[in-house]
Amino acid sequence: MKSLFTILFSIFILAVSAQNMLVLERPGTVKNYIFYAGSHISLKTKDGLKISGPINIIRDSNMVVNFKHELRLEDIAIVYKSRHLMKVFGTAFMAGSLLYIGLDIANGGSHGQKLSENQSLLTAFGVFGTGAAMWVFSKKKMTIDNEKWRLKILKKL
Repeated sequence: MKSLFTILFSIFILAVSAQNMLVLERPGTVKNYIFYAGSHISLKTKDGLKISGPINIIRDSNMVVNFKHELRLEDIAIVYKSRHLMKVFGTAFMAGSLLYIGLDIANGGSHGQKLSENQSLLTAFGVFGTGAAMWVFSKKKMTIDNEKWRLKILKKL
């Protein structure tokens, strides 16, 4: 009787600790992203609704995001993955170039010169454009079409 109780208790513990996970994978490769309950996710549904927030519950065929939206996997069109370093460096490049432009104008570095003659302003505008491009591309867009990317829900034991 004691061993039966131990076996049933062990099985119950495994069943309680099991947690579903959402896997965004690229078929044919080893590239994947794993989301657990509590992970932050940004996505767009097939209806055009953009949702961003923590995943609260992952069930067998659907999930709850931000305690408001219950989504089936078939309803998700795009998942966005944030690239934090690109966003940080893009913001730093833009802020630094604007600071440099402001200081250059305040110190009279461009006094009496045309814009095409002032190499420092052209360089600063180039750095600003690079930062803006980095900031724009700081979110990776993964379209769910089962050819390039697909979503699965797996049970973790």
